[in-house]
Amino acid sequence: MIYFKCYSLYFNEAPGDNQPVANNGVAFFAYLSKNEPNPGAHQTFVFDVDHTNIGGHYSHHTGVFTCPRHGVYVFSWCLFCSAGGFVFSELVVNSSPVLGKYVGAQGVSNLLSSTDLVIVDLNPGDEVYIRTAPNQSQLGQVISEPPYRSTFSGWKLF
Repeated sequence: MIYFKCYSLYFNEAPGDNQPVANNGVAFFAYLSKNEPNPGAHQTFVFDVDHTNIGGHYSHHTGVFTCPRHGVYVFSWCLFCSAGGFVFSELVVNSSPVLGKYVGAQGVSNLLSSTDLVIVDLNPGDEVYIRTAPNQSQLGQVISEPPYRSTFSGWKLF
């Protein structure tokens, strides 16, 4: 039997780890550590548990991703809403909304979620975050407890 081990110019193997790690990689996955009761209008969500933060460009203190270099980036966020409630959220780049999202659990007896994906061209220093819509009211709470986590993630595509 013949075994091959492949190497790439773009990946290095970390010592003692069989998972490839990109040189100068940019990727993060964060979630809310607890429920967010009654989020207000124009409130930035601070996804305070950064499960993965390759490159360290996501801040779990502010909820903001700061672009390190020009490129095309992908962002996704998922919010769970309590039964009977609703939340309007939006992905924002440099204070300008890119895409809005609604999750509503009105008239149902269980929580619901909504997920979206955005692809944007960013420049160094651009800031990306998730907030509630400034001109929409919210009802109920954003849920984030096992196994239902409200999340925010992003990575550099090229």
